[in-house]
Amino acid sequence: MKKFVGYLLGIVGLFLPSIAMGDASFPFWGPLVPCQGSCTSLCQLFVLAQNLINFGLTVLLIVIGPIAVVFGGIMILVSAGNPDRISTGKRILTGAIIGIAIGLASFVIVNTFLGLIGATVGSGGVGWGVIQCSP
Repeated sequence: MKKFVGYLLGIVGLFLPSIAMGDASFPFWGPLVPCQGSCTSLCQLFVLAQNLINFGLTVLLIVIGPIAVVFGGIMILVSAGNPDRISTGKRILTGAIIGIAIGLASFVIVNTFLGLIGATVGSGGVGWGVIQCSP
C-alpha cells in the first residue's frame, strides 16, 4: 500500500509543472490534421505530430489509465481472498501506474528536446505547446 501511495504522489508530482505552466493543450480532442485540404508546409507536419501526441496523452490519462486503475482495484476487491486474483489486481494497478508515468515522461523528454533545439537555433526556446506556423 505504501508503494501505491508513493506511485500516486509521483504521478501527481509529474502533473504539477504542466498545470502550473498551463501552456500544454490538455485535454486535446480537437482536429488532428491542422490543414484542411492540402498540407504544404513542414511546420504543419510538426503541428500534426504535436496533435497526435497530445491526443494520445489525453486518451492515456483520461480514458485508459483510470479504467485500468479501477479494473485493478475491483479485481482486488472481489478477490474474496484468492491470492491469484489479488496478485493479478496488483499487477494491473502497477502496470497502469507505470504506463501513465512512461507517457508523461515521454512528453517531458520531447518538450525538453524541442526547447533545446529552439534555444540552439536562436529563437529563445520552442515549447511543445507553442508551435505556430506562419502562412
